[in-house]
Amino acid sequence: MKVHNKFNSFVNESAIIQEYPKPKNKQGLKQWKAWLDMLQQVEGDCEYLRTTAAELREQYNYRLHGREYKEAAYEFNVKMYDIPGVDSEELLTHFSGSEDDLNQAWVDFVVIQVEQFVEDIQDDLNIDWIKDYYQVGRSAGWLVLELEKSTWSKDDVEDIVNMFEEDFNYQSEELVEYDNETETFSADMKELNKTYRNIMNAIKGYRKGLDKHANDLARITKQITKRQANMGKLFKDQIEGNY
Repeated sequence: MKVHNKFNSFVNESAIIQEYPKPKNKQGLKQWKAWLDMLQQVEGDCEYLRTTAAELREQYNYRLHGREYKEAAYEFNVKMYDIPGVDSEELLTHFSGSEDDLNQAWVDFVVIQVEQFVEDIQDDLNIDWIKDYYQVGRSAGWLVLELEKSTWSKDDVEDIVNMFEEDFNYQSEELVEYDNETETFSADMKELNKTYRNIMNAIKGYRKGLDKHANDLARITKQITKRQANMGKLFKDQIEGNY
Protein backbone atom coordinates (compact mmCIF):
# COMPACT_ATOMS: atom_id res chain seq x y z
CA MET A 1 0.00 0.00 0.00
CA LYS A 2 1.33 3.42 -0.96
CA VAL A 3 0.92 6.36 1.36
CA HIS A 4 0.80 9.80 -0.26
CA ASN A 5 0.11 13.33 0.89
CA LYS A 6 -1.16 15.87 -1.60
CA PHE A 7 1.71 16.71 -3.92
CA ASN A 8 1.48 20.50 -3.65
CA SER A 9 1.22 20.33 0.13
CA PHE A 10 4.30 18.14 0.25
CA VAL A 11 6.27 20.58 -1.91
CA ASN A 12 5.27 23.49 0.31
CA GLU A 13 6.06 21.72 3.60
CA SER A 14 9.17 19.69 2.78
CA ALA A 15 12.31 21.45 3.99
CA ILE A 16 14.59 19.71 1.51
CA ILE A 17 12.50 20.79 -1.50
CA GLN A 18 12.73 24.46 -0.52
CA GLU A 19 16.34 24.34 -1.72
CA TYR A 20 15.31 23.03 -5.14
CA PRO A 21 12.63 25.28 -6.72
CA LYS A 22 10.57 24.11 -9.66
CA PRO A 23 12.97 24.11 -12.62
CA LYS A 24 12.35 25.63 -16.05
CA ASN A 25 14.03 22.98 -18.21
CA LYS A 26 11.69 20.26 -19.49
CA GLN A 27 13.92 17.27 -18.73
CA GLY A 28 14.86 18.72 -15.36
CA LEU A 29 11.20 19.24 -14.47
CA LYS A 30 10.48 15.59 -15.23
CA GLN A 31 13.41 14.46 -13.09
CA TRP A 32 12.51 16.92 -10.33
CA LYS A 33 8.96 15.58 -10.14
CA ALA A 34 10.24 12.00 -10.08
CA TRP A 35 12.57 12.84 -7.20
CA LEU A 36 9.75 14.55 -5.31
CA ASP A 37 7.60 11.46 -5.77
CA MET A 38 10.38 9.37 -4.21
CA LEU A 39 10.82 11.75 -1.28
CA GLN A 40 7.09 11.82 -0.74
CA GLN A 41 6.79 8.04 -0.81
CA VAL A 42 9.65 7.56 1.65
CA GLU A 43 8.15 10.16 3.99
CA GLY A 44 4.69 8.61 3.71
CA ASP A 45 5.89 5.08 4.39
CA CYS A 46 7.95 6.27 7.34
CA GLU A 47 4.95 8.08 8.78
CA TYR A 48 2.96 4.85 8.44
CA LEU A 49 5.60 3.03 10.47
CA ARG A 50 5.54 5.71 13.18
CA THR A 51 1.75 5.71 13.35
CA THR A 52 1.44 1.92 13.43
CA ALA A 53 4.06 1.58 16.18
CA ALA A 54 2.35 4.34 18.20
CA GLU A 55 -1.01 2.60 17.86
CA LEU A 56 0.51 -0.65 19.13
CA ARG A 57 1.99 1.15 22.13
CA GLU A 58 -1.42 2.62 22.91
CA GLN A 59 -3.28 -0.65 22.41
CA TYR A 60 -0.90 -2.74 24.48
CA ASN A 61 -0.42 -0.38 27.42
CA TYR A 62 3.17 0.69 26.76
CA ARG A 63 4.72 1.64 30.12
CA LEU A 64 1.29 1.97 31.72
CA HIS A 65 2.86 1.50 35.16
CA GLY A 66 6.20 2.94 34.11
CA ARG A 67 6.64 4.54 37.52
CA GLU A 68 7.32 1.01 38.84
CA TYR A 69 10.09 0.17 36.36
CA LYS A 70 12.50 1.92 33.99
CA GLU A 71 12.59 -0.15 30.83
CA ALA A 72 10.47 -0.06 27.67
CA ALA A 73 7.69 -2.61 27.97
CA TYR A 74 4.15 -3.61 27.09
CA GLU A 75 1.63 -4.54 29.76
CA PHE A 76 -1.16 -7.11 29.66
CA ASN A 77 -4.09 -7.24 32.05
CA VAL A 78 -3.97 -10.63 33.79
CA LYS A 79 -6.23 -9.81 36.74
CA MET A 80 -8.27 -12.76 37.99
CA TYR A 81 -10.59 -11.92 40.86
CA ASP A 82 -12.11 -15.38 41.11
CA ILE A 83 -11.01 -18.93 40.37
CA PRO A 84 -12.68 -19.46 36.96
CA GLY A 85 -14.98 -22.42 36.51
CA VAL A 86 -14.50 -23.72 40.04
CA ASP A 87 -16.70 -23.69 43.13
CA SER A 88 -14.36 -22.29 45.77
CA GLU A 89 -16.48 -23.82 48.52
CA GLU A 90 -15.50 -27.28 47.30
CA LEU A 91 -11.81 -26.41 47.57
CA LEU A 92 -12.03 -24.96 51.07
CA THR A 93 -12.15 -28.47 52.51
CA HIS A 94 -8.52 -28.88 51.41
CA PHE A 95 -7.55 -25.83 53.48
CA SER A 96 -9.48 -26.55 56.67
CA GLY A 97 -12.03 -23.96 55.62
CA SER A 98 -9.46 -21.14 55.52
CA GLU A 99 -10.21 -18.69 52.72
CA ASP A 100 -6.90 -16.93 53.34
CA ASP A 101 -4.95 -20.15 52.77
CA LEU A 102 -6.97 -20.92 49.65
CA ASN A 103 -6.43 -17.43 48.26
CA GLN A 104 -2.69 -17.61 48.94
CA ALA A 105 -2.46 -20.98 47.22
CA TRP A 106 -4.29 -19.50 44.23
CA VAL A 107 -1.97 -16.49 44.09
CA ASP A 108 1.11 -18.75 44.23
CA PHE A 109 -0.36 -20.94 41.51
CA VAL A 110 -1.04 -17.95 39.25
CA VAL A 111 2.54 -16.69 39.64
CA ILE A 112 3.90 -20.05 38.52
CA GLN A 113 1.44 -20.20 35.63
CA VAL A 114 2.45 -16.73 34.43
CA GLU A 115 6.11 -17.75 34.39
CA GLN A 116 5.26 -20.87 32.43
CA PHE A 117 3.06 -18.88 30.08
CA VAL A 118 5.84 -16.46 29.11
CA GLU A 119 8.26 -19.32 28.49
CA ASP A 120 5.64 -21.07 26.36
CA ILE A 121 4.86 -18.07 24.15
CA GLN A 122 8.54 -17.39 23.57
CA ASP A 123 9.00 -20.94 22.32
CA ASP A 124 5.66 -21.59 20.63
CA LEU A 125 5.21 -18.20 18.97
CA ASN A 126 8.89 -17.70 18.10
CA ILE A 127 9.08 -14.40 19.95
CA ASP A 128 12.57 -12.97 20.35
CA TRP A 129 11.90 -9.44 21.63
CA ILE A 130 11.10 -10.25 25.27
CA LYS A 131 14.04 -9.43 27.53
CA ASP A 132 12.37 -9.97 30.88
CA TYR A 133 8.93 -10.24 32.47
CA TYR A 134 7.34 -9.45 35.81
CA GLN A 135 4.03 -8.40 37.30
CA VAL A 136 3.08 -4.98 38.63
CA GLY A 137 0.05 -3.23 40.09
CA ARG A 138 -1.59 -3.44 43.50
CA SER A 139 -2.64 -7.05 42.96
CA ALA A 140 0.14 -7.89 40.48
CA GLY A 141 -2.60 -7.86 37.88
CA TRP A 142 -0.48 -6.56 35.01
CA LEU A 143 2.02 -8.74 33.17
CA VAL A 144 4.97 -6.66 31.97
CA LEU A 145 6.89 -7.87 28.93
CA GLU A 146 10.11 -5.90 28.80
CA LEU A 147 11.57 -5.22 25.36
CA GLU A 148 15.02 -6.24 24.24
CA LYS A 149 17.20 -3.32 23.22
CA SER A 150 17.11 -2.31 19.55
CA THR A 151 13.69 -3.87 18.97
CA TRP A 152 10.36 -2.04 19.33
CA SER A 153 10.69 0.61 22.01
CA LYS A 154 9.45 4.11 21.17
CA ASP A 155 13.01 5.42 20.85
CA ASP A 156 14.22 2.43 18.81
CA VAL A 157 11.42 2.78 16.27
CA GLU A 158 11.94 6.53 15.98
CA ASP A 159 15.69 6.10 15.48
CA ILE A 160 15.24 3.55 12.70
CA VAL A 161 12.51 5.47 10.88
CA ASN A 162 14.46 8.72 11.10
CA MET A 163 17.46 6.92 9.68
CA PHE A 164 15.45 5.79 6.64
CA GLU A 165 14.39 9.36 5.90
CA GLU A 166 17.75 10.96 6.62
CA ASP A 167 19.69 8.38 4.61
CA PHE A 168 17.53 8.82 1.54
CA ASN A 169 17.52 12.60 1.82
CA TYR A 170 21.30 12.74 2.10
CA GLN A 171 22.07 10.11 -0.54
CA SER A 172 19.58 11.45 -3.05
CA GLU A 173 20.78 15.05 -2.64
CA GLU A 174 24.22 13.86 -3.68
CA LEU A 175 22.69 12.78 -6.99
CA VAL A 176 20.81 15.95 -7.94
CA GLU A 177 21.88 19.46 -8.88
CA TYR A 178 20.13 22.78 -9.26
CA ASP A 179 21.57 25.75 -11.12
CA ASN A 180 20.28 28.96 -9.60
CA GLU A 181 21.38 31.10 -12.54
CA THR A 182 19.59 29.09 -15.22
CA GLU A 183 16.95 27.67 -12.87
CA THR A 184 17.58 24.22 -14.24
CA PHE A 185 17.63 20.86 -12.50
CA SER A 186 19.47 17.63 -13.32
CA ALA A 187 19.75 14.23 -11.66
CA ASP A 188 21.61 10.96 -12.08
CA MET A 189 18.37 9.03 -12.46
CA LYS A 190 20.03 5.61 -12.70
CA GLU A 191 21.73 5.99 -9.33
CA LEU A 192 18.74 7.82 -7.88
CA ASN A 193 16.39 4.98 -8.78
CA LYS A 194 18.87 2.48 -7.33
CA THR A 195 19.12 4.45 -4.09
CA TYR A 196 15.34 4.68 -3.90
CA ARG A 197 14.87 0.95 -4.41
CA ASN A 198 17.40 0.17 -1.71
CA ILE A 199 15.76 2.39 0.88
CA MET A 200 12.26 1.19 -0.01
CA ASN A 201 13.41 -2.42 0.35
CA ALA A 202 14.80 -1.56 3.78
CA ILE A 203 11.51 0.09 4.76
CA LYS A 204 9.58 -2.89 3.42
CA GLY A 205 11.68 -5.27 5.50
CA TYR A 206 11.16 -3.18 8.63
CA ARG A 207 7.43 -3.00 7.99
CA LYS A 208 7.32 -6.77 7.66
CA GLY A 209 8.97 -7.04 11.06
CA LEU A 210 6.52 -4.52 12.53
CA ASP A 211 3.58 -6.48 11.11
CA LYS A 212 4.91 -9.65 12.73
CA HIS A 213 5.37 -7.76 15.98
CA ALA A 214 1.73 -6.63 15.86
CA ASN A 215 0.70 -10.21 15.22
CA ASP A 216 2.81 -11.38 18.17
CA LEU A 217 1.05 -8.95 20.49
CA ALA A 218 -2.40 -10.01 19.27
CA ARG A 219 -1.55 -13.68 19.72
CA ILE A 220 -0.23 -13.06 23.23
CA THR A 221 -3.52 -11.41 24.17
CA LYS A 222 -5.46 -14.33 22.73
CA GLN A 223 -3.27 -16.87 24.53
CA ILE A 224 -3.73 -15.05 27.86
CA THR A 225 -7.51 -15.34 27.55
CA LYS A 226 -7.23 -18.99 26.58
CA ARG A 227 -4.85 -19.81 29.44
CA GLN A 228 -6.96 -17.98 32.01
CA ALA A 229 -10.08 -19.90 31.03
CA ASN A 230 -8.36 -23.19 31.88
CA MET A 231 -6.51 -22.13 35.01
CA GLY A 232 -9.34 -22.90 37.41
CA LYS A 233 -9.46 -26.52 36.32
CA LEU A 234 -5.67 -26.82 36.49
CA PHE A 235 -5.68 -25.35 39.99
CA LYS A 236 -8.42 -27.69 41.17
CA ASP A 237 -6.61 -30.70 39.71
CA GLN A 238 -3.40 -29.67 41.46
CA ILE A 239 -5.09 -29.11 44.82
CA GLU A 240 -7.00 -32.35 44.71
CA GLY A 241 -3.86 -34.20 43.74
CA ASN A 242 -1.63 -32.65 46.41
CA TYR A 243 -3.90 -32.46 49.44
